[in-house]
Amino acid sequence: MLSASSRRSPSAPASASAVPATRGSQNELPERVEALIIRLRGLVQTLSGFRDLANQFAAVDSTHSNSVSLAEFRDVVASAGMRLTPKESLSLVEYFSAGPDRIAYFDFISALRGVLSDRRIALIRQAFNFLDPERAGRVPFSLVRQRFNAPADPEVRCGRKTADQATDSFVRSWRGYYDEISATVTLDDFLDYYRDVSASCPSDEQFVQVLSQTFRIGSLERLVSEDRINELERSLIEKIWQKSARTYLVEHLRKTFKFFDKDNDGIVDFSEFCATVQTYGVYARREELQALFARYDRDFSHALDFNEFITALSLSTRHRQFFLGQV
Repeated sequence: MLSASSRRSPSAPASASAVPATRGSQNELPERVEALIIRLRGLVQTLSGFRDLANQFAAVDSTHSNSVSLAEFRDVVASAGMRLTPKESLSLVEYFSAGPDRIAYFDFISALRGVLSDRRIALIRQAFNFLDPERAGRVPFSLVRQRFNAPADPEVRCGRKTADQATDSFVRSWRGYYDEISATVTLDDFLDYYRDVSASCPSDEQFVQVLSQTFRIGSLERLVSEDRINELERSLIEKIWQKSARTYLVEHLRKTFKFFDKDNDGIVDFSEFCATVQTYGVYARREELQALFARYDRDFSHALDFNEFITALSLSTRHRQFFLGQV
């Protein structure tokens, strides 16, 4: 399947990661321009604001050159609620010049977004890895959308939007750079999306909260390391293997599944998973067990069916031969 980055509209601006950091870096802005950018950034208060701004510029960029005329620039920023004095306009034209009376608008947008700190990049990567437990480097957009936690959206919580409206906005914000919702989302796409989110979050604490609540990750900064998840997985599978007479025949797998499924409803929820893991003598913090459970909960249903369960047991390289050879 094509990734999101390979399905861009010809009229859409390139990813920020592809833009040279010659004028978009906040650290390199002249003082007068930096002060103006900080003021304008405060006016583009939401994620949709940043992406809508990019879309409006792209719509008037008939030459697909990532530049617009001064008149077009003034019209777009005015429609976004950013009023500029003639002196301010001149400062931006001089700094973001793309030729006589033209402004390189994507450099302007990059400056508005600001630079992602190393800490925020690490947090975004952690969140993506949470959605991509197999480390394939891409995830279906359908799962990203399914994982989206609309009730936690700040505009839903303050009553400005319904959960459905927040979900629509979330989907449209991904459409901002693409003709249609892409089949898959890559890590680069995810980073690009969260550059806009980051720009609308003044503090790291706010950014952590938004990122973790959006995808129901829990305490993002306490995300469990991959080594620890692997350690827990090896320990659990070893215990299950021992209690299954060291074989992975289907009947033993079904008995093991029923042992986890305490209420016999055909699925194993997180509470059942935690309780049963402890009976096997595997002890871990709640967030560690959440991380292990999330590795197996591929459809984000917060429960494991039998197929997900046996797939989880087959993930261990050490025991793969026993599972694949007999099931």
